[in-house]
Amino acid sequence: MTALEPIVVAQSPDLTLVVGDVNSTLAAALVSVKLGIPIAHIESGLRSGDWGMPEEINRMVTDRVSRLLFTTSASATTQLLREGVPDEWQYFVGNTMIDCMETTLPIAARRAAGAGLGLPPRGYALVTLHRPSNVDHPRQMKRMAGVITQIAGRLPVAFPVHARTASALEAAGALSELEQNPAVSLLPPPGYVDFLSLMAEARLVLTDSGGIQAETCVAGTPCITARTTTEWAETLEAGMNTLADPYNPEAILDVVDVVLDQPLPQAGVRPPLWDGHAADRIVTVIAEWAKCAVQGGIDDLRITRGHFAATRRRGLAHWHRSLSRRDRNHIHIHILRS
Repeated sequence: MTALEPIVVAQSPDLTLVVGDVNSTLAAALVSVKLGIPIAHIESGLRSGDWGMPEEINRMVTDRVSRLLFTTSASATTQLLREGVPDEWQYFVGNTMIDCMETTLPIAARRAAGAGLGLPPRGYALVTLHRPSNVDHPRQMKRMAGVITQIAGRLPVAFPVHARTASALEAAGALSELEQNPAVSLLPPPGYVDFLSLMAEARLVLTDSGGIQAETCVAGTPCITARTTTEWAETLEAGMNTLADPYNPEAILDVVDVVLDQPLPQAGVRPPLWDGHAADRIVTVIAEWAKCAVQGGIDDLRITRGHFAATRRRGLAHWHRSLSRRDRNHIHIHILRS
């Protein structure tokens, strides 16, 4: 926050756009609201109900100080209404993660990261673990390492190991066991494209990540989430994701066996508006918001399906060029990359 505040003061934006639920999301939101700058939040309304997750606190606080709230599902919109957020502040736009995935998957398919590691297409498990509840306690970390060993007795395992997870495995005395298992490939954290490639070619994914639950749903890879709650309920409803108690190894392995006994899905499942055009809808809302700001009528902002359809694929820069010279002088676009 101390590093970001002088940048925001110098840029003096009319709106701060924040994404997701990480610590920098909350930091940017708090800096902006204290400076009187309106906030737009992408992925608003997601709730797991687990206050032991730092992300849950970040989501809740960010939503409370935001003026434009972009949701990924109807249930997220309902949740915000339940929390007292006015309906006119909310916009159901879809999932920007899927926008990014749509663009990148063709590249990832050509990358064939699994084949490069000698893993059989649709014949291996991909594992990711990073959540504090699974890796910060040596007993639980050792328990999860045992689960990975058991899965490796059924099919090969690719395990990109987060730096924190590697330290936790070593502290739990479980790292050498996995390193010596020929069916387990411990990998450095891959880039986004390589990870998508691994995910799309896996037989199943075991994870405690939120975003991976959403991506596997659309990619068509069965997901087992080592948690008892999720903020992505639509992936459960789609039948592409199953929660498994991380403190009960047998429960996880039972789900693994169920997944392996079933045929692979023919295709992924797309919840409503997870169609690769969430960003287009967000641009439409921001454009109309900015126009209202220039005209002094922000409280009258309303976005219709017609607005969404009309500006699809056009983008914010196109809209900015279309403004009159007078209005353009009042609206400036700055993108700050973290």
